[in-house]
Amino acid sequence: MRLKSIYFPFLFLLILNIHAQSVPLRFQGSVSDDRSNLSGVTLQVSKSGKVMNNIITDAGGRYSFELPLGGEYLITVSKEGYISKKFTVSTLGVPAEMASLRFPSVEASLTLFKRMEGIDYSLLNQPVNKFYFDVEREDFVYDENHLKQMKKGIEQIKEQEKALLAKEKEREEQYTAAIKAGDKAFAKMDWQAALAFYEQSLQVKSQEPYPKAQIEKVNASILEEKKNKENADLAAKQAAEAAAAKAMADKLAKEKAEADALAKKQAQEKAASDALAKKQADELAAKKAAEVAAAAALASKAAKEKADAEAAKALADKQAKEKAEADALAKKQAQEKAASDALAKKQEDELAAKKAAEVAAAAALASKAAKEKADADAAKEKEKADALAKKQAEEAAAKKAADEAAAKAIADKQAQEKAAAEAMAKKQSDEASAKKAAELAAAVALADKLAKEKTAADALAKKQADEAAAKQAKEDAEAKAKSDKELADKQEKEKAAKAKADADALAKKQADEAAAKKAKADKAILPVLGVTDTRYSAAIKKGDEAFSKRRYYDAKTAYEEALVAKGGDVYAKTRLMECEKQINADANQKVDERQKELLAKYPPGITEEIIPGENVVVIRRVVVKDKKAFVYEKKVFNWGGIACFRDGESITELTFEQETKKQ
Repeated sequence: MRLKSIYFPFLFLLILNIHAQSVPLRFQGSVSDDRSNLSGVTLQVSKSGKVMNNIITDAGGRYSFELPLGGEYLITVSKEGYISKKFTVSTLGVPAEMASLRFPSVEASLTLFKRMEGIDYSLLNQPVNKFYFDVEREDFVYDENHLKQMKKGIEQIKEQEKALLAKEKEREEQYTAAIKAGDKAFAKMDWQAALAFYEQSLQVKSQEPYPKAQIEKVNASILEEKKNKENADLAAKQAAEAAAAKAMADKLAKEKAEADALAKKQAQEKAASDALAKKQADELAAKKAAEVAAAAALASKAAKEKADAEAAKALADKQAKEKAEADALAKKQAQEKAASDALAKKQEDELAAKKAAEVAAAAALASKAAKEKADADAAKEKEKADALAKKQAEEAAAKKAADEAAAKAIADKQAQEKAAAEAMAKKQSDEASAKKAAELAAAVALADKLAKEKTAADALAKKQADEAAAKQAKEDAEAKAKSDKELADKQEKEKAAKAKADADALAKKQADEAAAKKAKADKAILPVLGVTDTRYSAAIKKGDEAFSKRRYYDAKTAYEEALVAKGGDVYAKTRLMECEKQINADANQKVDERQKELLAKYPPGITEEIIPGENVVVIRRVVVKDKKAFVYEKKVFNWGGIACFRDGESITELTFEQETKKQ
């Protein structure tokens, strides 16, 4: 009996303590941006720097949570791409007699700003509102003066955003116009204009990938066009030089043909001139010979006539002599006959002698007369013939001299002309030969030059081909290495995922076993404490369904509810840890993607960028070290304030300078 009397007071005291617990303060509301309510917003509840709870807004942007009395809490409202806001809640100062009462739910709705580069959001590093218990009003209220001041600052932020949006709209219009003009020029293959417009668009939006890609295409097109033009120019140059060489060869051949034709013509003219001179000389010689022959014939005729006269005279003399001898003989015979004939015939003989003497006298007279006449005629004819012969000889000699002088002058002139023509022909031949040799040398030099240029072009083309092949081989090797690395990474990830799945399965099995054991133990004590398993089971079921659908935030909330219903439950704790891992894994994946972008953009070391904004200048330093990238920002405001951040988290200026100092 004494044991019962001790037990019941203990049980009463336990039940009394349960019913005398303070009722938590409920907060509820919605989170939105300037357009609509936001789902997936995290409300992190922390106390003294320790995270107590994480609440996620539902599809309608609504949330609710409860805060125990007797504490000071910081609620941070955040979402990716938005500026976080904070508000504080102090549940201190609630009188003991009111702690068990349920206060009206506090409606706290917030609007988040979308993060905009160049806007100073440092005001929001401090709480936008402060809730506390007002003893006089006996209720929870907010600090109106603080909220009023914060609203003024928030209005300034809105004005900055409005001005930035207007500026951004103008920049967007400039960017769009530049891109449109660049695309139009690109379509027309006006590379320089396209390049200028794309570079102009980058001046407006320096991080846009499209104009950068277009600039690479333009540069590639310019390079290809330049290469094609160089090849075309080289081909045209070679064709022109070949045509020039052919034209030069044709010109040389033509000039040689013309020189040969001229030499042939001059030779023909010389031959014709020589033939004409020879003909004239032959005609002159023939004429002179004819004249000499005529003179000789005339002299011969005169000589003949003279000889004939002398012959006639000789004949007459001979005849007269013969006649005289005949007469003397006849006379002697007659005398002898007369002497012999007798004197009888003296008269006949005397008559015959008289007749013979008369005949002889007549013959002598006739002979004398004939001789005198012949002599006179011969002398006349001789004198006439001599005069004629002399005249003809003089005329012939004068004519001969004149003809010889003329022929000599003609011959000299022809010789001079011939010599001049030969000298001119030789000079032209020498000049043509020299010119031909020079042009041939030039053609050979040009051919050598073309050969050298072709060799150089071939060498350049080979070099470019080798470089392109080397580059392609390098790219293929890099691509293969990258592919091998990606394959290895994939296999490693698959291996890690399998190991994790196995570990998770093992942990789940162990958790299920522990949960089963604890459920069995709880089953015995819960009825004694007056707690039912309904709320716990519903929360666990809800959490498992959300976890299977990969809604880890909802699953986390459900498992937290299960822990409220059944404090220290191993299964709920294990599943809660798994939710945290999955949430962190998603966050880490986003961080990894951000890291990849930063590592691809910035080289190892420290890269500083100065970004001027309205009323603020941002000094951004990107530190790349050990294959990790960190973004540091120092905001210097025109009113003298300075705010420093590392990957979005607030740090001191000293930390900023120390961690971004160049070694």
